[in-house]
Amino acid sequence: MISANLLPLVRCAAQADLTVTMTTNGFTLSPEAARHLAEAGLGYLALSLDGFDQVHNQIRQRSDAFSLALRAMTHATDNGLRVRINCVICELNLELLPGFITWVRDNPRLESIFFQALAQPFGEPSRENWWQAEPLFPKNPARAGEVLRELLDMKRAGFPILNPDGQFAALSAYFENPEQFVLGQCRVGAMGLTIDAAGVVRLCSRYEPIGDLMQGHSLRAIFKSAKAEQVRAEMAACRRNCHLLINCCFEENGAPDLRGAAADPSSQ
Repeated sequence: MISANLLPLVRCAAQADLTVTMTTNGFTLSPEAARHLAEAGLGYLALSLDGFDQVHNQIRQRSDAFSLALRAMTHATDNGLRVRINCVICELNLELLPGFITWVRDNPRLESIFFQALAQPFGEPSRENWWQAEPLFPKNPARAGEVLRELLDMKRAGFPILNPDGQFAALSAYFENPEQFVLGQCRVGAMGLTIDAAGVVRLCSRYEPIGDLMQGHSLRAIFKSAKAEQVRAEMAACRRNCHLLINCCFEENGAPDLRGAAADPSSQ
């Protein structure tokens, strides 16, 4: 929201017939910013909201985080933007998630909710067993599995949850042992990339860059380069869970069945 390049990037992507989305905590989204984003072609806004007022404020370590998120939701929808919720599952919000989903369903300004597991932030150096010292990581994996089964049941009952059915099982296994690889081969490198503020292009933060936009190379050329293919091959051999595999780039192939859940005929 603070980059002068935001609107040109949204406009360029929309003109290229891409579905443009943006994730924000909503702290700085003004009515004017929402209007400009809508005019530039933003497809929808993903609003980071991890629960109701006191819980969300505590997680975000800001006393007005919840009220600012609701204000952003209002500004966005008043200007024609579609809004969904991104919610990170953690120790503090685990027990309130079913009620939170009901609130999302009943809010006319919201379309849906997508759940993610708590993971190390983007760009942070990888640390073994990071979750053991993380106070927000769910302490009772069995209880986390029970809640995830309840969320899956709610999705099958028609609640507007975007996660595919198989992701609930993967999340449950992840909370049981975050260091154990529970998914199939990593295909993150074929699904997207990251460009930092200096123009450096990466497929994964654990691997070396595949190019630099400031050196005059096109993004297409970098993405299809021999260096990119080399890094993809290295990534395919990786057997570590990460926030991309378990969250944004989750694929149902290779995901375990959720124990105790009935098979969903519609997914066959």
